[in-house]
Amino acid sequence: MPKEANMHQNLGVALYQAGRNNEAIDVFRETLELAPKNSTTHIHLGMAYQQAGQYLKAVESFERASELSPQTIDIYKHLAEAYALANQREKSIAALE
Repeated sequence: MPKEANMHQNLGVALYQAGRNNEAIDVFRETLELAPKNSTTHIHLGMAYQQAGQYLKAVESFERASELSPQTIDIYKHLAEAYALANQREKSIAALE
């Protein structure tokens, strides 16, 4: 990931950890403009969306992360949780299988 994108991602993580989810979302989206195929940023964006109550957007972010890094097991846990919060129980169960 380019240095500038890495700095953006670190800022987004700090904002997320401070509970400033909407600002974190903006920063993670900017990061993805610089490094669109970074699965970690998609995961962070999904987590921020989820904390902001935007469950369908969280699902989209986690789905994209799983496409980019299908071997990363933790993505599916996040995806299952986002599906459950979005009242998509069957998809939640399927994400864990």
